[in-house]
Amino acid sequence: MHCEEVYDMNDHVNNLVVANNISCFIPQGSGIKVNSWNGESRLLNQNKNVKCLALVQQKLYCGCQDNSIQEIDLATGTLTTIQNGSRKLLGKGNQIYALQVHDGLVYTASSSLDGAVLKTWSASDYSLIGTLLSTMEVRALAISSELIYLGCKGGIVEVWCRKKLSKRETLQIGSNGKVLCMALDSSEEVLFIGTSDGLIQAWGLS
Repeated sequence: MHCEEVYDMNDHVNNLVVANNISCFIPQGSGIKVNSWNGESRLLNQNKNVKCLALVQQKLYCGCQDNSIQEIDLATGTLTTIQNGSRKLLGKGNQIYALQVHDGLVYTASSSLDGAVLKTWSASDYSLIGTLLSTMEVRALAISSELIYLGCKGGIVEVWCRKKLSKRETLQIGSNGKVLCMALDSSEEVLFIGTSDGLIQAWGLS
């Protein structure tokens, strides 16, 4: 394993998605920086504090600190609002913690201040398809062809049926730390879980 190239972004790279000849990342301040490998750079969504990203076929999806969600067409620069932002409730923010796009649907995870920890949106007409209720504080999200995995505080992963939005089981991963990120392998047989206490666990799902 060796490093082939280094690109100096002159900023913090807090979250990164890459496709073809571009990279998109969340900088230290507001907005999203979009860079092409030939050196061109632009700042999009400048008025938003973006917390999570997904990139699918030149469409960039943004989940923000104010609970808003946007889709940006990187080819045209068109920005479409999927969900408007909200004010703090009871002094607490309700940011989007995780965002995934799967099979034409946009999945977003936030706190349960407005009653739902997970919302599902149509990527074609931006309508709200469904919501999922849970008492857990969700911080990470992974989607398979059949299941939704919700990574929560206290070392817990809830497993839900993707079509019926019904809970299948709860995994206790043996850590008291927050589940901060999750990823599935290409065969959807292994779930990788990253926690706030510095662990990466690999769970066999078959």
